[in-house]
Amino acid sequence: MNKIIMSLLVGLLIFGCATRPTTSKKNVLIRVEHKRKTDSWQVEISLPSKVKALVFNRQTNTFRRKNWKVNGQDLEIRHIDGKEYIVSKTEKEFNSVSLSHKSYYEYTPKDYEFFFKYSSGDVLMYSGHYDVVPIYNNFDFKKGIAEKDWPENGPLSEFILIPSKNEKIVILGNVYEKNEVNWTDIKGKGTYIYWGNNNPLDTKRLVVVVDKKVPKWLSLAVNKNLPTLFDFYNRKIGIPLNFKPVVYLSYEGEDEEGLSNTGGTLPGLIQLTLRGKDWKKNNSESFEYLYKFLAHESAHLWNGQMFNYSDGKHSWMHEGGADAFAYRALRELKIVNDERYLEYLNASLNKCILGLNGKYPLVESANNRAFKNYYYCGSTIGLITEKSLKEGSLFDFWRSLFKQAKSNNQKYSDKDYLKNFDDLAKSNTVSKNLNTLIYGPSSNTGELLREMFKNLGVEVGPLKKGQKNMSKRIARSLLSDLYRSDCDGSLNLTRKKESYLAHGDKSCKSFKKDFEVQKVGSYHIFKDAEKAYEFARTSCRKNKYVNLFGTNLKKMKVSCPKLSGPFSFFEILKI
Repeated sequence: MNKIIMSLLVGLLIFGCATRPTTSKKNVLIRVEHKRKTDSWQVEISLPSKVKALVFNRQTNTFRRKNWKVNGQDLEIRHIDGKEYIVSKTEKEFNSVSLSHKSYYEYTPKDYEFFFKYSSGDVLMYSGHYDVVPIYNNFDFKKGIAEKDWPENGPLSEFILIPSKNEKIVILGNVYEKNEVNWTDIKGKGTYIYWGNNNPLDTKRLVVVVDKKVPKWLSLAVNKNLPTLFDFYNRKIGIPLNFKPVVYLSYEGEDEEGLSNTGGTLPGLIQLTLRGKDWKKNNSESFEYLYKFLAHESAHLWNGQMFNYSDGKHSWMHEGGADAFAYRALRELKIVNDERYLEYLNASLNKCILGLNGKYPLVESANNRAFKNYYYCGSTIGLITEKSLKEGSLFDFWRSLFKQAKSNNQKYSDKDYLKNFDDLAKSNTVSKNLNTLIYGPSSNTGELLREMFKNLGVEVGPLKKGQKNMSKRIARSLLSDLYRSDCDGSLNLTRKKESYLAHGDKSCKSFKKDFEVQKVGSYHIFKDAEKAYEFARTSCRKNKYVNLFGTNLKKMKVSCPKLSGPFSFFEILKI
């Protein structure tokens, strides 16, 4: 396959939601009408009584002030101290607002995309960007609302949705074909709403809306296999969803090289956008790539929505658990064979070793901005759990955990998981080692995991040279650790054929803008990756810094974080 890029909004995290200021208990009425021919929207906001101002509940984004028009009123959108308000220019009170704007398809930083473009004028819209909170008191027209005046509760947003002629509306598992749809945002988080004339697949367990632009082979495959996936999860988990989810699939960037996707979940839905011309090619590798994503996100409907974990430090249960579900779904539904299934498990296993080895326990990964550890190590913990059980499958284990969560407001924790493990596992030794992996301390993650698998009777062996070559991952791991230590900003590396390009910024102490790293000391970053890592580890321990060399023999001296000890990679040969 050509270039593959995968960009996920992990769980589509909620960014920028403020707690709500003092309000009345009545709903805010928001009428939204789609003007399909002009790809525009007419929005009318009605309030239960007059207010001094409205504040948008989502974070500030420029699309409102740049693209929204306040119609025929003494009102404007005003930015005050990092928040966006609708206020009267003459400081009068008001009880209604009329707005109009075009669809906004640009990237929305740190928040949900406002619109996704489907073919033939269809569109997917995130309702949360209309969410406003009335302010009845304690408002300063120059300073806005003070943080102390922002209590927890506010009114609900009650929407009246007006589609264009012949348009359907799809919202939270319901397909509507009528002139007006009423929906109240009970959870206050917004949702994606489809407006268009496509014919959604509406089954007993889910609704699927596939863009007409999605290549026909892929559209047919998704419509055929997604219901099968949900039937599989319902059967295996044994606890049906208490809601009917919707899956939105759109396609853009069809002239771009390779294939990629972005997307994630919101309550009751999965949203996915495909990009790249290679999606047009009917091949099993592309479908496996897509199906793995859908299987992972679908698992979150159980382990992150109907039930939820109580602490972000333990999202190895959430993200790693979803990967573990997805791999087993791929195998049992014959999307992949046993050999490919083992490849997935071995990739997770060795990436977990690489991510943790001697640096910190799994629970400290978020503090070190190493979020992928939760996926890789969580998947590996899933396999350890499965092989430890006296009887049953990993799905049986999770069913037991979910049943226990019912008595705790639908929540489960790491303590619940490990207690369930102790109750159902065959070996106390594995339980102790699992605690060490999660909470530490461990100087050699590879040996710890190898010992666990041997205790479980799982056949393991040395990682074969050339099989799942780890050199580029080792190189990236080293540079990631150095970069994060040197720069306050997020990781920003681009892999090239013979080097890594580090995009330094103002927060970096040593990394210069676009420094192209080829060697660590005298060792090539890719060809001698393990030696390069060991050199850096030794240099950091002795000198507290390491020398990196780039193109034209440019040199950069970087101070060191704590680096892993010697690696103990291995692979599972037989389960």
